[in-house]
Amino acid sequence: MRHAYENGSGAVSVRYELGADAVAVEVTDTGQGFAFDRPVPQLSPPPEEDLREDEMGLAIIHALVDEVEIGTGPEGAGTRIRFTKRFAP
Repeated sequence: MRHAYENGSGAVSVRYELGADAVAVEVTDTGQGFAFDRPVPQLSPPPEEDLREDEMGLAIIHALVDEVEIGTGPEGAGTRIRFTKRFAP
């Protein structure tokens, strides 16, 4: 939310889907959206450089889940992040 709304207020939607083999979480907002000035950290290998404070959330998500999708939020504004963690068989 800190990144989405400069004045600190605005709506954020969190939805989840719980399946037999995975859980998926989707967070959306209609704020400013992301402006990446360098690539989003990948699942592996871990970033070789130090992360800025405002990049740690995505790095933590990437480290803990199996799939991450980052894109534009609802109606072409803001941000949509969807991440999925599969359960061990």
